[in-house]
Amino acid sequence: MGYWVNPRSMTWFSRFLLIEFKEDRWLESFRMNKVMLCSIVDCLRLVLKKQNIKYRQSILVKIQMNKIIFKLAQGANFLTCSEMFAIRKSIVSLILHEFVVILISTYNDLIILPQGEAMAIVMDDFKVWCGLLNVQGAIDGMHISILKHVLFLEDYYYHKLDWYSLVAQAIVDCKKRFTNVFVGLLGSVND
Repeated sequence: MGYWVNPRSMTWFSRFLLIEFKEDRWLESFRMNKVMLCSIVDCLRLVLKKQNIKYRQSILVKIQMNKIIFKLAQGANFLTCSEMFAIRKSIVSLILHEFVVILISTYNDLIILPQGEAMAIVMDDFKVWCGLLNVQGAIDGMHISILKHVLFLEDYYYHKLDWYSLVAQAIVDCKKRFTNVFVGLLGSVND
């Protein structure tokens, strides 16, 4: 390895996260159990795996997926993910973008709004859960910070707090299952 590669400690990931995190702490941090995360890693291993090159080793898919799921579950910023998973901030951003593109292109048919009898079940579940009638889902949106893209400045906008962002919107049922996700409106748009 050359001088341009700064070694980073993997202690948090290899020791604390994989060995010492108990199931309740894991669920709190990742919003899913280890078995579910392992199945996601297995599904995406071939797509996300990179080759080692002369100047650096590729990042293990297991580390990539833990980082992605942690970021999505916690809303953690790139710096936090970078330090916790020993990956540069710019690489964190690239891995997240690649994951989202793969997820949308490969599994677009898995996150769908329920219709017909399935929608009736969702509305009944909301009625039982919180007493509201005819509720088909809970919707929210948020700004996701992004790095400014050098080539497409006109396509990205500053958020009112002076950072670049895209707007994400999600709908969930009362069992916290996503039924619709949309990401893509520019940061100047209100969430």
